[in-house]
Amino acid sequence: MFNLLRSLSSSAALLSVTMTAGAIATGAIATPAIAQTTSPSPTPSADNKYFDVNFFDVAPSYWAKPYIQTLVQNNILEGFPDGTFRPEQLVERAEFAAMIANAFEQNQVRPLGDTGFRDVPADYWATSAIKEAFQTGFMQGYGGGQFLPRQSITRAQAITALAQGLNLSADGTPAEILRSTYKDAGWIPAYAIDPIAAATEANLVVNYPNVQALNPLKSLTRAEAAALLHQALVKQGRLEPLADNVTASQYIVGRNSEVNQSTSSTASTSPGS
Repeated sequence: MFNLLRSLSSSAALLSVTMTAGAIATGAIATPAIAQTTSPSPTPSADNKYFDVNFFDVAPSYWAKPYIQTLVQNNILEGFPDGTFRPEQLVERAEFAAMIANAFEQNQVRPLGDTGFRDVPADYWATSAIKEAFQTGFMQGYGGGQFLPRQSITRAQAITALAQGLNLSADGTPAEILRSTYKDAGWIPAYAIDPIAAATEANLVVNYPNVQALNPLKSLTRAEAAALLHQALVKQGRLEPLADNVTASQYIVGRNSEVNQSTSSTASTSPGS
């Protein structure tokens, strides 16, 4: 059973899952602006795993509905008090750290000095989550002792963070894995090549609407974070994988390849920025 959501200050943003990139180019996650002034609404107990999840802005046909619903049912993600989930809202470094801290129970692999990050005050709503995400190897800091908690995280950074935190490694040649999988592989930053290749082999990557378009430089949304986190927990054996007849599964890289190829042939492949 997953741990209950850690209590955050009244300014905390909704928890969501995703990853950040390596130290040099690590992506950031902070709570959404509106969430910094509004506490997330509590979700029912994880014991009642199959309660209905209905957000005003997540239609039954929304592509990420199964990922969002499963994580909310397991008390990993939350919605806002106004009944929304805000799936298209961008994820900042602090919020992503909170998602990671809530979803995973990895062992500490490195310490964080008593002074922490100089741009993360001791009373900041996500200070504890940021410390945990760093100490467990998921997220990195920037030069000058900064974490940049309000900076949006990119898809490449988020996937990299998950792969590093879960200690994933690719069996094949990373560059070849990426070239044969993504039409926009040339846009993947050098620091992210190995971890994204590992995440690809592990079926962590979810690309909507075009399974062959990674859009590595595009800022991560809350819906995308939910999908990545869901797949990371499936990899750990903590969640059941989506059934093949669930539409959302066709966006998982490496699954339902025939459907994926059909989908990608009609979808845009331009990289995000």
